[in-house]
Amino acid sequence: MSLATQAVTKAFEQALEQAGTRLANPARLSDPDKLRGAVSGKTVLVTGASYGIGEATARKLAAAGATVLIVARSADRLDDVAAAINAGGGAAIAYPADLADEAAVSVLTKHINENHGPLDIVVSNAGKSLRRSLHDQYDRPHDFQRTIDINYLGPIWLLLGLLPAMREAGRGHIVNVSSVGVRVVPGPQWGAYQASKGAFDRWLRSVSPELHVDGVDVTTVYFALVRTRMIEPTPILGRLPGLYPDEAADSIAKAIIERPEPTNHPGSGPPKLPRYCWPDRPNAPQGCGTAGSSPARRGRKGDDGRQRGQHGGSGGAVFRTAQSAGPGRAAATGPRAVSGRHESVHPARCCRGAMAGPDRDHRRRRRAELPRTAVDDRVDCPRTLGFRRRAGQAVGVMCRNGRNFVTAVFAASLVGADVVLVNTEFRSTALAAALNSHQVRIILCDKEFVDQVAETGELATVIDPQTVTTTRGGVRPEVVASGRIILLTSGTTGVPKGVPRTPKVSSGVGVGVTILERTRLHVGSRMALATPMFHGLGFGMLTLTIGLGGTVLTRRRFDAEAALAQASLHRADALSAVPVMLARILDLPQRVRARNPVPCLRVVISSGDRLDPGLARRFMDTYGDILYNLYGSTEVGIGSLATPADLRVAPETVGRPVAGCPIRIFDRNGRPVGPRVTGRIFVGGELNSDGYTGGGGKAVIDGMASTGDMGYLDGSGRLYIVGREDDMIVSGGENVYPRALENALAQHPGVAENAVIGVPDERFGNRLAAFIVARPDCDLDPEEIREYVKGKVSRFEQPRDIHIVSAIPRNSTGKVLRRELLALAAPESHS
Repeated sequence: MSLATQAVTKAFEQALEQAGTRLANPARLSDPDKLRGAVSGKTVLVTGASYGIGEATARKLAAAGATVLIVARSADRLDDVAAAINAGGGAAIAYPADLADEAAVSVLTKHINENHGPLDIVVSNAGKSLRRSLHDQYDRPHDFQRTIDINYLGPIWLLLGLLPAMREAGRGHIVNVSSVGVRVVPGPQWGAYQASKGAFDRWLRSVSPELHVDGVDVTTVYFALVRTRMIEPTPILGRLPGLYPDEAADSIAKAIIERPEPTNHPGSGPPKLPRYCWPDRPNAPQGCGTAGSSPARRGRKGDDGRQRGQHGGSGGAVFRTAQSAGPGRAAATGPRAVSGRHESVHPARCCRGAMAGPDRDHRRRRRAELPRTAVDDRVDCPRTLGFRRRAGQAVGVMCRNGRNFVTAVFAASLVGADVVLVNTEFRSTALAAALNSHQVRIILCDKEFVDQVAETGELATVIDPQTVTTTRGGVRPEVVASGRIILLTSGTTGVPKGVPRTPKVSSGVGVGVTILERTRLHVGSRMALATPMFHGLGFGMLTLTIGLGGTVLTRRRFDAEAALAQASLHRADALSAVPVMLARILDLPQRVRARNPVPCLRVVISSGDRLDPGLARRFMDTYGDILYNLYGSTEVGIGSLATPADLRVAPETVGRPVAGCPIRIFDRNGRPVGPRVTGRIFVGGELNSDGYTGGGGKAVIDGMASTGDMGYLDGSGRLYIVGREDDMIVSGGENVYPRALENALAQHPGVAENAVIGVPDERFGNRLAAFIVARPDCDLDPEEIREYVKGKVSRFEQPRDIHIVSAIPRNSTGKVLRRELLALAAPESHS
């Protein structure tokens, strides 16, 4: 075979593989039928349509039946795009024009009004990207003028020429394509770009109320990174996760379909960070304003002006960053979150950046205040004790949720130590193994764990972060290079393993962007964190909230009523919990839930264990469509996220992949499989670990790591979990996973919780055994349960044994302890 033939063959194979990937994992957000209904027969103008987002948007809208007027400077390129659209059965008309030329824009708008009348939709996409250091711009004032003309003045001149006809017609939709950079943190070297885009964004939001009265709606789509020609001059952006132009066009199409109105007018509160401002959640309880508004506080104020309530200070903790105080203030960790020339981030430095400002009381626990200077003193405690990083040594943190955990982690990070987050439920063997395998020589722990650490026999200095204070003198030492954060696996299937990660800017970009764009988390969010902070989800939500300049509400131990009361008192708009915690909240008496309303709760993130479809429906029916299901593992981080819409349509799904973390399904021979074919789940992306601290790791294929789960992708790209690889049994020659039976049992009205495991069977080799917790005042009969599931699962998935138990054994993060269930499944206990 010739070299030319080989090259063509390789290119074809790559194209085929990419096509297969798209088929198995489509990223489509918009509904084609709804899009056709929204734009068919209408006239749409798209600026910046010669390449990238603009071109992809024009093609998509034309394919849906719109007449597309495409605008850009390059006449030849624009003619090619229009010709391609028309050849494909669409309708496109090219209007070459330079939006930076006011006279040219005037001619353009006059021509469009005369030939097409009032436009139905205007997609303002044209833009100029500029990244340049300040010291390189002293003699380049034209950089600013050109950027302002294209990103700010040009779009205004265009709309000023088109809006009179649209307002007189009483209809229209302006879709502004913008950047998250104008609503989050000013980026170094991006000043001209962000200032010009931000100016137009502010102007458009300020005039939107006037336009809305005349029937013209305004939506702004805030994108993070999109892979277009604009990022080519900045090579580092090519290494970050991002969208492709067709994916961005799909988000614009979704905005056109839903026409969400702006919810953050000037001065109303912190801006949101999804791709565009989402409308209020459906099926939500009444009585809560939009994010950033100031609904009336419940309860009464004390003499000191603080809010009081029935459960104020019941053992909870509030971590409030300085930027979260006051309406309209956006958090800004800024460039201080970046360490030197590297992509590493110091958790402590990030925290201080978010908490920067005067001595504001940003942390309160029970009504005792901890000023910022005291936090700084606590963070310095390992350095005061003379700790110096030595190769292979680490600092352990064994604290329950609270300020001890936060200050301990940030303190250890300042000395560049590897920080081992120790499960507070570890005892004797597991605790000794964790400390010994990571050479932990200093452990920062709550007072209640001091004796347990001593009993392990490990030679570690034990410090209680609650009692350590220092007197600072002189200048603070320079922060050294960041160490690793080491998360420990739960140890439910053996000895806990350490999963190290070096904090990097690029690691969390895709996950962070996905969470912000699919949920309604925003700058200044008040996060009720019920998940243990040593757990991957808990630690991730803690750092995300700090990075957003938000407030963390937490308690040392989870109690359903107290957690709900805390969220109610502090007007939490977000909650992070494992499924069993959500079940406990729903099981509270109605009078208790009524006494602690949470009308501002907009985001509830569940993860850490299987979310029963029945539980998901019950929770959304009770609190509105605000439930999100995160899927991942300690080894791969976060892989997918299911939205409320996903859970309504497909309650068993764990959602679609997050940005920058592709998901693939492979068979046991490492070959990719198609949609709806069960196989091993592999996740890629920057959050993947490089293996365990003691060596070894999960299987890796094409740079993607196994999660240890079996599952499949449907035709819409949603992921479904069938079970753990090691949970599969062979029963009568059939491969059987417990998940199908667990989901069927969860639908029974009398079943509060259930877990299913495989047990030996003389006839079939293995069979399933079900363990069920009945709802209060419900008397379950095993035979009735057996009859109930017969029509819901296959013959080989039906349980041999049914055990009615008082509780399902779980660890502190809600995972089922299946080894303890095996001990209960003795032959004499069969039901």
